[in-house]
Amino acid sequence: MAERLTSELLFRRFFAPLYPGGAEAGADLGRLRATDENPARNPHVYARLEEAAEVFARLAPAALEAPELELDFSDASVHRL
Repeated sequence: MAERLTSELLFRRFFAPLYPGGAEAGADLGRLRATDENPARNPHVYARLEEAAEVFARLAPAALEAPELELDFSDASVHRL
């Protein structure tokens, strides 16, 4: 049986290792999520994040087999996921 992909599992598997020092299994996820990864406010970091969000919003309905899914970059659309 496939492992259920939760937001916590996705964070631990794909995002937490990118944080400084990585994120071991017992890491405090709240602290990691609150860490500012762009303290210098480099605009290129924000541009890349925005681009990734746009691609995800465009591809997610087909990838998740949910053609009715509308992601509009609001908090509400995150909860719809």
